Amino acid sequence: MKKVVHLLLLTLLPYFVFAQIKLVNNTKVEVGKPYPVIDAMEKHYIPQNDELYTFKKFKEELFVQKFNTESLSLETIRTYTDFPEHYVIEHIGVFFDKCLLFYSVWDKKNNKEQLFYRELDMETGQFINKGTFLFSVNDKVSGQHSATGKFYGIEISDKFKFESSYDDQNLLIRYRKRPIIKNDDKNYDVIGLHVYDIWMNSLWEKEVKMPYTEGKMDNLDYYVNDKAEVIILARVFNDNSHEMKIVKGRANYRLELLKITKDNSNITNTSISLGAKMINSISLFQTNDNNLILGGYYAEKKPGSADGLFCLNIDEDGKTLNKMTYEFPLSFLNQNATNKEERKNNRKGKKDKAEYVYLFMRKIVVSADGSVTLIGEQSYSVYVYNGRSSYTDYFYRDMVISKIDKSGKLLWNKKLPKFQKGRDSGRNDMSFKHFFGNGNHYFLFLDNVRNKDLKRDERPKIHASGQGGWLTAYIVNSETGDVSKSYILDSREVKGIAVYQFNTHRISKISDNSFVVEVYKKKKEDVLIKVEIE
Repeated sequence: MKKVVHLLLLTLLPYFVFAQIKLVNNTKVEVGKPYPVIDAMEKHYIPQNDELYTFKKFKEELFVQKFNTESLSLETIRTYTDFPEHYVIEHIGVFFDKCLLFYSVWDKKNNKEQLFYRELDMETGQFINKGTFLFSVNDKVSGQHSATGKFYGIEISDKFKFESSYDDQNLLIRYRKRPIIKNDDKNYDVIGLHVYDIWMNSLWEKEVKMPYTEGKMDNLDYYVNDKAEVIILARVFNDNSHEMKIVKGRANYRLELLKITKDNSNITNTSISLGAKMINSISLFQTNDNNLILGGYYAEKKPGSADGLFCLNIDEDGKTLNKMTYEFPLSFLNQNATNKEERKNNRKGKKDKAEYVYLFMRKIVVSADGSVTLIGEQSYSVYVYNGRSSYTDYFYRDMVISKIDKSGKLLWNKKLPKFQKGRDSGRNDMSFKHFFGNGNHYFLFLDNVRNKDLKRDERPKIHASGQGGWLTAYIVNSETGDVSKSYILDSREVKGIAVYQFNTHRISKISDNSFVVEVYKKKKEDVLIKVEIE
């Protein structure tokens, strides 16, 4: 059996080899004309064609800016004060070629959460109406606490989630009712589902009681398909531990796909299992033939680790068509590891226990040819108490990108080394921004410039949040998996201009190989920076 395993690893080894990373200098950087800054705690960026729209909220005011991304100039700015008092922006996005802003309002008198939307005319940069009511929810729904502005207070946001179908013909808006019973072993989650067509007409709506208690299940992902059916991916435990582990050679939980439709009052369940493998991270996506792709990372010994990656192809009836797993070999784990880490991996490897720690699935990209690209990132936090005070350090490390063809063959698998560290007070420049264009995957992140000459056996130098850093791009060719790395600009000085508040989450893709980002330049002015990767 060992010979078979070793032969399999030798067969897969070419797909896991160290990413030969070539340094390139192939970017063009432009800086636009400065314009007055808008101090706002909440900022949203929506690119569309040759224009960029920004939505900036401060207290009850909303500022809408329209930029030309060719000239990098501010074209219009409008201020809106006609939103209801204490409104909360839930989401802004382009659905069905319409730019829609969704916002909620808490009706304290009637104990109802209300959801509205406004459409932006993308020719004029103006809202078309003063708000369209969608629906209300009796009692409160779960959300996140967030600051509304300096000295202004806290609001509950992120109460409603939004997903569109593969063909962009259906929109799902969902929420979770705040539980009455605070005991997870007794409470059954109630999930609200509202499905709309491209004209924002309601197709159906339901509040669905989950089939298991909150202590028994975790809802991992949601999807709406082109038939307006809602699919929930859930982890269901076989015991009462609510802790992933291996019991008698098998994982103590299973995955279930729960299908909810307009006309069927019952939930359809489909069970999925990887046997003795624990799934520590997973994402759900639909292909153009209505099949579902489930991809992520699995562990065989320790929850939170990753021994390899997996991909499941499931048809619309719930039948598993393909089940593929690929183990990470030692050569892959040891890439850009310290000598100490490599020795530790080698010791574990002799006992078949070497694994990638804290690797989580971030994104699945399904191509028109049926191939699947899985994108993951290593991230974790460390709580520190020094006897007088405490804080938490957050780490965002290597990215892993893997491509599997339609038949289930692993085409290539690459590790993209990075090392970022942030603290409670600031993590806006951590992690990465991904987009696809011109046959390439682009990974944009802030890096320590001393990593330019990084060798295969070196761990990257740390980029500390808030300490500058260079905007850097890994460019991965989708066909070959070839990797290049480009150091684009210093996040503190661009074209001789000192800039501040550089945030990778503000990056907006405007074409297949270009993007813009807004930064502050002092003197109460912001400026747009445009980058074209040639």
